[in-house]
Amino acid sequence: IKGFTDIDLQTKKWTADFSWDADNDQNKKISLDTTMISSPSTPGRASIHGNVKYMAQMYHIKLDVDAENLMHSRSGDNKFNLEVTTPSQNTIDLNIITNFESRST
Repeated sequence: IKGFTDIDLQTKKWTADFSWDADNDQNKKISLDTTMISSPSTPGRASIHGNVKYMAQMYHIKLDVDAENLMHSRSGDNKFNLEVTTPSQNTIDLNIITNFESRST
């Protein structure tokens, strides 16, 4: 197994390569090239866009996170949306909503 990652906090970019049989087959790897979009005015919200190359096939990913309630009040709804576009241009969409409640005993 071989791996490499580079995280640039200033430009909010992350690149990575992980190979599990690189000596025998160059296609047996996963590569990431992503960028995070966020704003200091909304610290609980972020969007990550990028490409994932898996076994020589390119996938486009988009992850939207809205966890403002978790960041500020530790209660309320938080949303996570992962959208993956496959090489055949099919879209897989995963939406998760979590709800945190505070209770006193």
